[in-house]
Amino acid sequence: MGAKSFKTTKVHFKVFKEEAEYWIKGFGLGGWKWYILHEHRMDEALAGYWINHEGCVVAIHLEPDWEDTEVTNKRLRQSAFHEVCHVLLTNLVRAAEDRYTEKGRIDEEEHHIIRILENAVFK
Repeated sequence: MGAKSFKTTKVHFKVFKEEAEYWIKGFGLGGWKWYILHEHRMDEALAGYWINHEGCVVAIHLEPDWEDTEVTNKRLRQSAFHEVCHVLLTNLVRAAEDRYTEKGRIDEEEHHIIRILENAVFK
């Protein structure tokens, strides 16, 4: 028996986009140029992201076809949140992957993220 496929619609994309915009604003990530797309970019994913650090450009996308995962508003919102969090954490990940990262740089980025979360939660 094959995998069941579910399609995301324009209405689903609207939910995804509105949730992404909520967290982009809530986390203060307006320093990036954002593109939010509804197109196929990755196999076996519900959504994904792409970043150009030098140009401060990010694209997140909702996949049109979901394999074995029913499309619900909760999953759409969670997927949008997940992709925005990748951008929130991108500098920490880059610092951790850098061969010559000093502990101070990682601590600095950790506190930067904590301040963003504090501002989002305790407005």
